[in-house]
Amino acid sequence: MVILYGLGSYSRDIARKYNISMEEIEIIVDNTLSLYDVYHGKVISWKEYVHHKEEYHSTQLVIGAQYRFEEIKKEVLESGLFAESEIIGIEEWAAKNFSPRLLLGEYAEKQERLNISHLSEQIGGIPQKQLEGARILCSRYEALDRMPKGGRVAEIGVAYGDFSREILTRMQPEKFYAIDLFCESVGFWDEGFFKESGTTHYEWYAGRFSDYIRSGTLVMERGVSWDVMGGFPDRYFDYIYLDAAHDYASVEKDIKQIVKKIKYGGIIQFNDYTLQENYGVVPAVNKMVKETEAKVLYYCLAPNGYADLAVQMGK
Repeated sequence: MVILYGLGSYSRDIARKYNISMEEIEIIVDNTLSLYDVYHGKVISWKEYVHHKEEYHSTQLVIGAQYRFEEIKKEVLESGLFAESEIIGIEEWAAKNFSPRLLLGEYAEKQERLNISHLSEQIGGIPQKQLEGARILCSRYEALDRMPKGGRVAEIGVAYGDFSREILTRMQPEKFYAIDLFCESVGFWDEGFFKESGTTHYEWYAGRFSDYIRSGTLVMERGVSWDVMGGFPDRYFDYIYLDAAHDYASVEKDIKQIVKKIKYGGIIQFNDYTLQENYGVVPAVNKMVKETEAKVLYYCLAPNGYADLAVQMGK
């Protein structure tokens, strides 16, 4: 039995590859775990675990979030609750204790597809009346060129900042908020960029946009997206770009805050509006559009099929 800390997308890949059951895990420690993830057992935050440590008996902690391994390990060691020898990465742990089961992996992935497909069917598509006048654009950048200049803008999930640069250049916002976990990660998309460059995500992004930060145009906000958004006044933003966690529950949490923080008549642009990789973006966005009667402005094509959808909130 082990304590599993963090269950990001990488951990789900491992769960598909190896025959790991919930019986092997005493508790999952994760602050943002979705209800639609692989494991459905009890989940608590790190603070809750520390407060109730005496209730749990496992002496090994497995870190599931590969890109945050060093950050989490440092936090755990500083707590004094585990020794360094008791902390291990999920792939190393799984390789030592379980055999690869390709059939299991295919089954798990099939189940995820069925869950999202069923959810999408339940929610349904966007009514035609909310699509009248919508335009198809060749890319998400074309949408930026059609957005009002100036105003208050937020990008939720900034990665390396490539799209941040496009927003700043094309929209010229009065205020731009870059919202991200800004973890001490190795990089995105299995790259070791930050580790190789000897920096952190936060430091690198801050350096790239130092001129905008010094001028007061760009503000970096670090934390879980829906928590950060909850700290802004209602009807504050003119434009919000959402590119954070893509599972259904997380997108729903983000949307719950975004619809309160966007101005009437403001525009929300959703990245990766696709059912590829079992993303929950499509059903979550469709549900919001139907419930709020938002108007679809643009469907932005992408060569890889990961489209954007831009909607305008009612006035």
